Amino acid sequence: MSMFGFGTCKAATCNAFSSADPSNDTVKFDLPQLAENDEEDKENCIPELAMKCKLADDTLRRETEKRAEAEAEMQRQLENEEQKQRDENENERQRLQFEEEETERLRVEAFDAAEAEATTRASEQAEMKRQEIERVADVQGRAEEAKEAVRLLQQQEEERAREQKLSTEKVDAFLKLHGYGGVNVKRTKMMRSKYALDTAVKCKDAEMVQLLLAAGANRSLKSSAGKTAEQRARETNKNGSHWAVLAAFASDHARRCSRKWKCSSLSK
Repeated sequence: MSMFGFGTCKAATCNAFSSADPSNDTVKFDLPQLAENDEEDKENCIPELAMKCKLADDTLRRETEKRAEAEAEMQRQLENEEQKQRDENENERQRLQFEEEETERLRVEAFDAAEAEATTRASEQAEMKRQEIERVADVQGRAEEAKEAVRLLQQQEEERAREQKLSTEKVDAFLKLHGYGGVNVKRTKMMRSKYALDTAVKCKDAEMVQLLLAAGANRSLKSSAGKTAEQRARETNKNGSHWAVLAAFASDHARRCSRKWKCSSLSK
């Protein structure tokens, strides 16, 4: 079959080096054959084009699905992170609430225990004094027993005086060590001010808190941070680190309440 439907050159002498011969070298066109070849080319082209379009659609569809899956996965990860953050925030809130409730419960228990102890001690002392009075009354005329009673009382007074002196020396040493001029004298450093009770709380020194309160330290005084020493102790109480200090404040409160109760009873 000739290319493009052209007729073949039938001349025997037709070659590239022969001289031109109009009768033998004429090129003839077969128009029906050209039309038929054109239709065949079209029929062959349409399925090929359809196949390419299908391949392109499939590729686009797969890329779209992959993109949608990637976006869905990113959205799931984002939602998981947000849920995780919400869970962590809720756990932290519950932990802080538990610590606050536990601190308050311990404070109340310490206060109740201190108050009960103070009441019991006051009752025991009253009973001891009553018994002492009865004993002294019973032994009137017994000089030796009376002298012994006086000696015991003097010994108790001396013991209390020694304890008071020792307490005063401890307080004075603490104040001097930390640069305070008195139990209620404010100390200012680096634009920050606080009192001796604040330093005792910071040092977790429950004994010094008791001694300072007994020496007349004002527990309502606030540092430059706007907090009292007791508030500072409650805030920094982690895993019971300041329970003894908080108990010292509770004991002092119970002692003051007991003193007020006694004074009110005497006034009646």
